[in-house]
Amino acid sequence: MGGKRERTGNVSKRSKPQTIEYAFRFAKGTDSEQARMVDMIRVNLAALIEQVILTRDGQEVQVDGFRLRDTPDVIYTLTQKQAIGKV
Repeated sequence: MGGKRERTGNVSKRSKPQTIEYAFRFAKGTDSEQARMVDMIRVNLAALIEQVILTRDGQEVQVDGFRLRDTPDVIYTLTQKQAIGKV
């Protein structure tokens, strides 16, 4: 007893690991769903920026916000929960 257990049968699709491409696709959804998505992006991006230095043409870039591709006129800051307006 206490030996290694073997699994048999097919693995369900839900058990398979997601690819990064699939994991980060989001439907626009309702306003509250989009607000939650923006907050998730804000938290994850801020955490990444604590670990990496972003550069452009070899020069360090200071990042303090982001825009969504489907609403490029709205800038979201990394430190506030509200959008700061249109560009």
